[in-house]
Amino acid sequence: METYKKQLFGYSKTAVEEQQKKTEQQIKEYEQQIAQQQQHILQLQSEVTTAQQQHEELTKKNEKLSQEVANYDNIEQTLSTALIVAQEAAQNLRVMAAKEAQLIVQEAQEKARQEVNEARQMVQTIQMQEEQLKHELQVFKTRIRMLLEAQLELNAEAVWQQIFEPVTKQTQPSVDGELVNPEELTSDLGTVEA
Repeated sequence: METYKKQLFGYSKTAVEEQQKKTEQQIKEYEQQIAQQQQHILQLQSEVTTAQQQHEELTKKNEKLSQEVANYDNIEQTLSTALIVAQEAAQNLRVMAAKEAQLIVQEAQEKARQEVNEARQMVQTIQMQEEQLKHELQVFKTRIRMLLEAQLELNAEAVWQQIFEPVTKQTQPSVDGELVNPEELTSDLGTVEA
């Protein structure tokens, strides 16, 4: 029968046993490989679990950082808006300062014009007063001269009368009770005229 099996299947009992040993050996090797692979799988599962935990931590960190970035974006947007508002305010302030400076310059120029006009008017007034004073001085001098001349004429007449009264009357040849020489009278008359 074994021969028949051998002829039919083409192997012997020893060959089958060897084959069976080889197969068992291969199965053991496969089992070892499977055990190694299972260990490797367990190790990989452990690594995957660690990686998942790290991934979760990184995801949480990423979310936290994303929130911080969003906050910083909000702050940046706020600062950007504030900067734009500040620039606009500064521009408006510059424009207002320029307008105010222009108004101040115009007011100063107007005030300077008014002061110059007032000064001119004062100069004209002073010149008019000076002319009036000159005229009044001239009038005063003329009046004084006329008064002095009138006084001199009055005095001269009185002196002439005093001089010629005794001569015309010829009642007394003396002045104030003293005898007078006619030459002395002439010299006194020259003194009076001077």
